[in-house]
Amino acid sequence: MKNYDLIWSALQNCDYGTLAVTTPDGLTKKFIGKNSGPLADVKIKDDRLMDWVISGGDVALGEAYMEGFWDSSNLADFLTFLTLNSHALEDF
Repeated sequence: MKNYDLIWSALQNCDYGTLAVTTPDGLTKKFIGKNSGPLADVKIKDDRLMDWVISGGDVALGEAYMEGFWDSSNLADFLTFLTLNSHALEDF
């Protein structure tokens, strides 16, 4: 799985909330922080998302959303999850 190992590794270090990530092939992985927080989800629709985010960071994540590369059932919860766990994700 293209670059997913990087994101799985980073998400294992998250401290707040829960995130369910579904890949384009239908695999869902759940990451649960040690502390309460948002119950978030993200559905990756295009594997190019990983390359975009690795090379372009936060801005690329937003651009990829506009391009339809990913979606979430609750965008506010997903963005809150990312914000609360930014320390674990900044090296991603």
